[in-house]
This record gives sequence, structure tokens and C-alpha cells, in this order.
Amino acid sequence: MKRITFLLFCLILCSTCFSQKDWDSIIVVHAKDSANLVRRVRHALINMDFIVKDLDSDTLKTYPREFETNSVMIATAMISGQEVILKAVWGSRKQDYFGSSTAPRNYQRVYYYKRCVEWQILFLVAQAIGGEISFRK
Repeated sequence: MKRITFLLFCLILCSTCFSQKDWDSIIVVHAKDSANLVRRVRHALINMDFIVKDLDSDTLKTYPREFETNSVMIATAMISGQEVILKAVWGSRKQDYFGSSTAPRNYQRVYYYKRCVEWQILFLVAQAIGGEISFRK
């Protein structure tokens, strides 16, 4: 009985070691192979309704994606070898009396917390790329 309890404790401990924690802001994807990795990252971002602009060969950045909640999100993917680092920023748009909106004045990093829509979209991009996913602050 003690061995089973110890084994269950070890399994629970191992499963929480690699899970996302509050205030994580970076998703790291370790791809199995680097063949066409830039193309796969670009395709994953496009499938999540981002418009991708190419900065250089190893960095992809998106134009602001608009949400119904008057916020926008910009995603960045940095590729080095078989590793893809995903991060994003979001900003809140303001509407005037006539309903026209303006661009956000400042952007803030996207952090993980429960029910964060922007983080969920970034996580779906990481899953679409494929590979082992880890998280950083």
C-alpha cells in the first residue's frame, strides 16, 4: 500500500512539473525535426487568423489580430534550430462616441492565467506546430 501511494505521489509530481503556471509568458516548442519549420510556424499562425509579416529568416511577427472585446493581439515566433519561442502582446482599443475605434496606445505581454483567451490562442498555435511544449516566465 505504501508503494502504491508513493508511486501515485511521484506520478502527480511529474505531471505538474511541466505544466503551465500562472504568469508564464513564453511558450517553447521543441520540434522533432527542423525541416520546413518556418513554413509550419507560418501555417499554424495563419490557421489561427493571424496575418504574418516576415522580419528575417528566423523571426515571424504578425499584424494585430482583432477580437470582439475591443482588444488586439500581436504574436511573435522566434525560430532557432529545432526550437520555436512563442510570445505575444495585447492592447485594448478605445471607442469614441460615434463607435470608431483607435489603435492601442500601449501593449502588455500575454500571461497565462485561467480563462485568458489570448494565451489559449497562443497555446493552440504551439500545438499546431507539433513537438514537446514547455513554458517559461
